[in-house]
Amino acid sequence: MKKLVVLALALVMVFSITAAVSAKDPIATINVPKCTTAPVIDGVISDEEYKHVASFDKNGSAWSRDTTGLDNLDVKLDMYATWDDDYFYYAVRVTNVEPNYTPGPNNWVFEQPSLMTAMVYDDPTLPVFAAADGKDWDWGVAYAAPFAREWTIGQYKDGVDMVEGCNHFGAVRDHADFKFKVVHGDFDVYEQAIPWAAIGKTEGIEVGGKAGLAFSNCVKTAEGYHADAEPPYYDYAGGYVAFASGINAGKSFERYGLVNLTANEPFDSVVDETSEEVSAEESEGTAPTGDGTAIFAVIAMVAIAGAAVVVAKKRR
Repeated sequence: MKKLVVLALALVMVFSITAAVSAKDPIATINVPKCTTAPVIDGVISDEEYKHVASFDKNGSAWSRDTTGLDNLDVKLDMYATWDDDYFYYAVRVTNVEPNYTPGPNNWVFEQPSLMTAMVYDDPTLPVFAAADGKDWDWGVAYAAPFAREWTIGQYKDGVDMVEGCNHFGAVRDHADFKFKVVHGDFDVYEQAIPWAAIGKTEGIEVGGKAGLAFSNCVKTAEGYHADAEPPYYDYAGGYVAFASGINAGKSFERYGLVNLTANEPFDSVVDETSEEVSAEESEGTAPTGDGTAIFAVIAMVAIAGAAVVVAKKRR
């Protein structure tokens, strides 16, 4: 009996270690502390209102995959975030590289500066968020997924908030408690208060909780629909800063960045001229890789060897 128990424990340990080692790493990770006072959604990022969680780095893995169309443009972008029991708050402050843009003929989201956001209610690397074939999601299947949430905020040239066509997956923009503000200037600011309920998150709204987040910030407008061309065609070739992935170059929920909900800590003063060096971290809090894998393999071997010794002693 003792032999069977020891062998069973060893096998459980080995399978657990294998599962941990093979877990997927998120494309990016941000740690977002809880606030004691909710930010005011006014398009102004005030001192000590948010935690500065990431800065755009065109060569960083959190940004480089889907960012496009920014050649010869000097773009600075800072991301701020916090949360409480009711909302996830985040704001983007980005260089206005096209203050005199010509709006597209259809007022579509990629025809003027805008911010598209996508979220899921838990760790985006969980199996539930992976496509059945292990590839990108078919758009129609992604649209029908019960957890899918993707929307856009922005303003038209006349300062009127975008309304039509801004819910892409789900209906976050229609939630009664959703709030946003967009302000244009030398820097554009996109600020949002996203109700947890709007993204379907009902559990884990606590320190240690997780969510998934990606965004695509249109900073250079596309030409839109060319109705007079033969044949007519769409031109989406604007300039976009993309945090994490899964919005622009194929739909993929598991390529969203991992959001770790952390305890309250001192918040930041706003940096007016230059971005601080705050990078979205890669794979923080995920299963060990590299040397960590080797260590776990050694532990597994020790466990099996220990079981064998016990069995051998029992036989003698």
